[in-house]
Amino acid sequence: MKRAMCLYMPLLAVEHQMRRDSLPPHEPIALLERWNSSMRVWRCNTAAVRAGVRIGMSATEARAVLPALHVTPHRCEEDRQILETLADWANCLSPIVQPEPPDVLLVDVTGCERLFRGESNLLRLGIEGLAAKGISARGAIADTLGAAWAVAHAGSTPTVVPPGEATAALAPLPPWALRLSRSDAAALDAVGVRKIETLLHLPRSSILTRLGPEVLRRLDQAIGGGPEWLEPYRPPVEPVSRIRFPGATDRVEVIHEALDRLLAFFCEQLVQRRLGVRHVLWTLYHEQAVPTTLEVHLSAATRMAKHLRSLLLARLDASPLAAPTFAMMLWTRATERMGDAQASLFEFGEAGDVEPVAGLLDRLSNRLGAEAVVRPEPVDDHQPERAYRYVPVVGEQRAARAGSASAATETLPRRPLRLLNQPIGVPVMALVPDGPPTWFRWQGSEQTVTHATGPERIETGWWRADDIQRDYFVVSCRTGQEFWLFRDRQTGRWFVHGSFD
Repeated sequence: MKRAMCLYMPLLAVEHQMRRDSLPPHEPIALLERWNSSMRVWRCNTAAVRAGVRIGMSATEARAVLPALHVTPHRCEEDRQILETLADWANCLSPIVQPEPPDVLLVDVTGCERLFRGESNLLRLGIEGLAAKGISARGAIADTLGAAWAVAHAGSTPTVVPPGEATAALAPLPPWALRLSRSDAAALDAVGVRKIETLLHLPRSSILTRLGPEVLRRLDQAIGGGPEWLEPYRPPVEPVSRIRFPGATDRVEVIHEALDRLLAFFCEQLVQRRLGVRHVLWTLYHEQAVPTTLEVHLSAATRMAKHLRSLLLARLDASPLAAPTFAMMLWTRATERMGDAQASLFEFGEAGDVEPVAGLLDRLSNRLGAEAVVRPEPVDDHQPERAYRYVPVVGEQRAARAGSASAATETLPRRPLRLLNQPIGVPVMALVPDGPPTWFRWQGSEQTVTHATGPERIETGWWRADDIQRDYFVVSCRTGQEFWLFRDRQTGRWFVHGSFD
């Protein structure tokens, strides 16, 4: 007999957003979705529900009910990707798993109970496995997908419905649990059908006449009278391109021609799937030596064969082959989605070419090394000298560190465009000891201060060996220049730390 399992994750999107924003478990949060001309609550967590927030409320109403509510737009694409990742994980329970957006996994567990010492243990492993990932879930196993879905959504869980008892398990549940549309569920409620048991006693002809075939189809699927199949989820295979020569060769023109063919097929796969790559590997196989793998990192995702060819050939020139080659493979470890950008009306270059700056960064990084071409990245540190670091503009380091800066850096007061490596001491005149400067000398010229804001006090923690205590001021001078000065609260000396021009 067929057996099916449903894993329902009602707070999947909310819990993902809480992890993304690093919110504590008790923080009330609501995801908003546009409905007609207003933003309304699409999902909210238990803390928000307890405070009176309800699904369908407008964003204004929700904030009025709970001013401390954390609201954020709902990202459908992220939810789909998370659900597909969970479907891939659920293959450890069964080879047939279908993700049903936005928050359901349907699993064919026929015969799998023998591998997990019973269906109860199988269901427990599914729910506990999701809990280990920070996802709360409800689950049920029954004879049909419809029955498992209904019990997981509207019944007590976790529940294993014994074989042959799907109808009895469905009887006390509301009709919407049959996966009916809102209009069909509202029509049944209007005529007094509050339970599936009542629906089962109605004549099929009257259901068909009054409500249409969809209600009957869903009812039959739930009780086992209608067919329903799962479409197993298979994660997409990363693009790869291979070629084999009739015999080993070390002729440069042959290798170049083969690379052109590899790139044409490789980039065609990327275009068809609307993907781009930041990291490409070119493996050349030798009969009497270990394979040679050349890697290329990119600062921006691309799928342009011309750009990839120039970078790969530069790597080949810098790393001569140890032996003749008999086969080659072009592949990547990771891809990312790219939109279909249309070239401008008067485009002189090839449509879709990488940006000139990105292309230059790629060429410099692959010629000089990834660590030689860097960009500044904010660091969550109050001391200005330590509030940034340099990271490579290309490669895995950039992807791994993207978004690592704390959200607190976005709320800092103004910071200078130019920050000196080390503060430079200057003579300063101030009307009061703790007040802003009114005059100072900088690079041989006298600067008269016309306006000053501050102080902004910056101190380091006790665990630092060098104790920093500074009062910073943003000062505007008569010359039109703006400087960032601070007074050392321990010594009373003044320093220039940056300028805003």
